[in-house]
Amino acid sequence: MNAESAGAHLEACPFCGADHDEATLRCPATDMVLPFEGRILAGKFRLVSELGRGGMGAVWRAKNVHVDRDVALKLILPEVSKNREIVARFQNEARVAARIGHPGICDILDLETSALGPVIVMELLRGENLGQRLESGGKLTPPAAVALIREALDALDAAHRAGIIHRDLKPENLFIHQPETGPTVLKLMDFGISKFIDRDGALTGSGVMMGTPEYMAPEQINGAVFADARTDIWAIGAVLYKALTGVDPFTGATVPATLLAVISAEPEPIDLRQRVPPALSAVILRCLAKKPDDRYQSARELSDALQPFESPATVTHATVFAPTIALQRPPSLTPTHWSTRLMGLLVLGAAGFAAWWFLGRGPDAPPIELPTLVTEALRSADPSPSAGTDPSAGGQVATPPTQPVVVPPVPEDRVEAPGASATSGEAGAPAGATGGTPTPASPPAAPPPLIVSGELVTPAVLGKTGNQHWAKEYCATLGKNNYLDISRWKLANPNEAKSFAKVAGVKAGGYWTTAAHRGRALVVWLPKGSQTSVKLTTKAARPLCVAPKP
Repeated sequence: MNAESAGAHLEACPFCGADHDEATLRCPATDMVLPFEGRILAGKFRLVSELGRGGMGAVWRAKNVHVDRDVALKLILPEVSKNREIVARFQNEARVAARIGHPGICDILDLETSALGPVIVMELLRGENLGQRLESGGKLTPPAAVALIREALDALDAAHRAGIIHRDLKPENLFIHQPETGPTVLKLMDFGISKFIDRDGALTGSGVMMGTPEYMAPEQINGAVFADARTDIWAIGAVLYKALTGVDPFTGATVPATLLAVISAEPEPIDLRQRVPPALSAVILRCLAKKPDDRYQSARELSDALQPFESPATVTHATVFAPTIALQRPPSLTPTHWSTRLMGLLVLGAAGFAAWWFLGRGPDAPPIELPTLVTEALRSADPSPSAGTDPSAGGQVATPPTQPVVVPPVPEDRVEAPGASATSGEAGAPAGATGGTPTPASPPAAPPPLIVSGELVTPAVLGKTGNQHWAKEYCATLGKNNYLDISRWKLANPNEAKSFAKVAGVKAGGYWTTAAHRGRALVVWLPKGSQTSVKLTTKAARPLCVAPKP
């Protein structure tokens, strides 16, 4: 279905059942946001398909029907559109990118207004961001990594000369774009929290801390007012470290722990992880110096220092990419060893930082405990009495005492008493034993089943109840972990949720959908398929994660 004909095939309103005009974006009867696909935004943009989604916005592929041009539209999500600070940050992104005007920065074509709030009109990029490349292809070779970073530094130098610092550089904001003709181009993305530097060298704006913890420089943790061009140099060094090693230089089990590691810990030397020239490792570690004066002082100076490590024979990052564009994703937080010397600082700052980090998540959202499958290494280990048990595999795996295995949560209607036998059903009997007589071990069970509804599937293993923001993150993380070998998990929209009404195997209860407006969201109750408008910060329903049928 092409963009021009999409409007002729709009489905009935999922909220009132009526047929609405293609330019109608909210249900007149309920004021709920309608499904976007096929509708007209700002009088000229036919919405074709969603390309990416983050915590505050979504990117849609669209066609400008007036000039027959494919574009990308960045929209603020309805649930945050009333937040003035977020709206201002969103509009700042368009203003900043337009001010720089460099081919290495995603081109902003216009800033529109619509019934849904401000809309950034961008060039449609085809490819993947560096974070996606590292996830799919693993670490980069030094020449390839240096070639990419030097392209980013060229665009960053133009931003700095225009008096703009990015403040949120990370792999997800470096996009490898494949034009329809010609070589690939690296594009810097997401200038939403950038700041202008006035003629006297002073930063505009307050001292509020903003950024992604793994890529925030020590001075940035103290507040935006302390950030300057050398803050971006730190982030570039952290990105290059990740590209060469596959891990972030500073991580912690929690966000405050990550920040403490940035302030007090030193990264592991890179040449111990991969065959990286010691001189290149030294360049990166200089970027990550705690004091800004000890780093490279400009993007151009760093680019010149990296130039000897870029081999002309291997400087190519051309790959066949799927047409896509990505928004930033929540950073992956993994455990690490970190110093306890600044515990006092951590205690003093944790409360304020937590308020910033969890803004909009709402109260009482449970921690995300994903039904993560046990790694192949653990599957192949010998069983032991102290091993954890993986219900998805049906067998025992040896587990180090300090590395607990996260297993799929058991649905409430399938919980068995501790020690219940898998064969006799008697409490206290060992699995696979009857009357004390040993029997052969049961064969491994199949992975948790999928429930099918038409062309969609949902896991039979349910997530906990939580607020809507938590439900969205739960489904997104299922996709990131490739749960059950499926990567395209997302929270269901109202129509997708109601398609599971009366489908066998779906547990009765309320399920969050993506529909939200003015602080309330739509919950679909299965198996009846009825719906209720609920405060999106309430711990009221489960996530209904769906994906295309494999």
